[in-house]
Amino acid sequence: MKLGDEIDYIEIDVLEESKMPQNFGDIRVSVKVCMSGFFGEYDQVWIEAHGKNRFISALVNLEKTRNGSANIESMSPNEFILNISSIDSLGHMQADILLSKYSRTTNSGSNVISLTGDFEFDPGLLPGFTEEFSVYTN
Repeated sequence: MKLGDEIDYIEIDVLEESKMPQNFGDIRVSVKVCMSGFFGEYDQVWIEAHGKNRFISALVNLEKTRNGSANIESMSPNEFILNISSIDSLGHMQADILLSKYSRTTNSGSNVISLTGDFEFDPGLLPGFTEEFSVYTN
């Protein structure tokens, strides 16, 4: 699922869907983000089923009304946040993104590597993104 253009985009690929009763429907995704040529990727992002389903519902509403926002976050705090929102009354859209990876170092314990920013995108891309994401509704 890709949203954006060649220069600014987010791409989310579902790698695994949990079938375990205690976390049924949770998904592990790979997230790729590129903003003005600066690139980050992480393939260990877990998203809770309830948050995923809420995001899909919000995307459907955002697509229909071109007003409001849709948010999704990783289960691990501040690892992945995506907020898609309308930015004016004409229905122009923006994606706000945070992607972080925690890296262990030998001296100080851990390091956080992050990519954060936003970009506007063609609202005509939203229906395809929503449709692709909706496949993973429980």
